[in-house]
Amino acid sequence: MSQEMLDYFDSDMKYLGTADREVVHENGWWHQTFHCWVIRSSGQILFQRRSRYKAEHAGLLDITAAGHLLSGESIMDGVRELEEEIGVRADFEKLINLGLRINAEMLGMKINHEFSHEYFVLDDRDLDEFVLQPEEVEGIFAADINDAIRFFAGQDDVLAMQGVKLSDNNQMKQVDIHVRPVDVVSRIGPYYLTVCLMAQRFLAGETILSI
Repeated sequence: MSQEMLDYFDSDMKYLGTADREVVHENGWWHQTFHCWVIRSSGQILFQRRSRYKAEHAGLLDITAAGHLLSGESIMDGVRELEEEIGVRADFEKLINLGLRINAEMLGMKINHEFSHEYFVLDDRDLDEFVLQPEEVEGIFAADINDAIRFFAGQDDVLAMQGVKLSDNNQMKQVDIHVRPVDVVSRIGPYYLTVCLMAQRFLAGETILSI
């Protein structure tokens, strides 16, 4: 058992109880997650590459930093994911709130029900200044937001990204990659496209709507 305890809810987000993470997933109970995308004022959005040793979606590109809210944690506690996974200390008040995403997706043979609290954080540090958690993240990659929009809209087959990855001795190495849809964690609906469009609007100084 994972021994990570999660609060679970009904579909109206009414608290029902607390159980081990694996039990929550096995039963398809609703629970809370925290998703935060790092964006850069130069017009880029960052993806993490999940560790090749992860049980789910190993080696695929995903949200910059994300994880479950543990039992008793508030949404504000979710900022710990940024520090744990990519070494970013962020004030919750400085995050850009994208809203709550009601998320029902397949996790193996089971349905994963999540209330996902979605955010941006603006961070212009160099990629090699991020501190990656090797058990969770093996690389971090930047994509031009306009290129990403065309890719996730299905207009381009390949998306070029520049980034860094951990070598076998956990040293940072610069790499350029060319990404296809199979290289990204699959999510229901136009999730990635929506996020990229919201990032484009935010960086342009325009109003962004809830996800």
